[in-house]
Amino acid sequence: MREPDIENENTQYGELYDPFPYRSFKHVMGFLPHDVSSHSFVDYGSGKGRVLLVASDYAFKKIVGVEFSKVLNDVAVANIATYRRSKQQCFNIESLHMDATEFRTPDGPCVLFLFSPFRGRVLESVLENIKQSHLDEPRDMTLLFVTDPRTHPIPWDQLRKTGVLQPVRSGTFPFDLAMRYPIEYAVFDVKQAEFGENGSEVR
Repeated sequence: MREPDIENENTQYGELYDPFPYRSFKHVMGFLPHDVSSHSFVDYGSGKGRVLLVASDYAFKKIVGVEFSKVLNDVAVANIATYRRSKQQCFNIESLHMDATEFRTPDGPCVLFLFSPFRGRVLESVLENIKQSHLDEPRDMTLLFVTDPRTHPIPWDQLRKTGVLQPVRSGTFPFDLAMRYPIEYAVFDVKQAEFGENGSEVR
């Protein structure tokens, strides 16, 4: 996310704001656990909050957005405050203006959504935080990474390097289900790291 109001050394690792289409999010929800009533949902790089609002159609315990740009986050907060929809099932929604590297993964089961929000050392730090959270409290955690493979292929090496992300499924589908171009997705279960006889992590 590159916005003029951001002054932080991590800005260089952000990506341009690009809202995730409503129908595409409904599609990717089919890849996630059927019963999410005990899960928190986290959108890293939540922008103006579209994904947060669409996610509220599902019975998540809590929905959290993490946004680097104050300008975008202020819009998200306003959108959350005025959002009303007959299909809405989750009303515990918040959008936080903060650096994703400083965000603490919620306790309890989680669904973690990343629409290619950042790369490099920011992504590495966020993944390390997710890993540490699971090591501190082993629990049901699902990570869904979505990206445009034309410009930002899924960073498989970084994801595998964590030692706790187990691929469940991956593939492509149209970005807005109108055949503009395909996006790539990968779903991971977050599992306890495996260790060899010498105590080193199994990669």
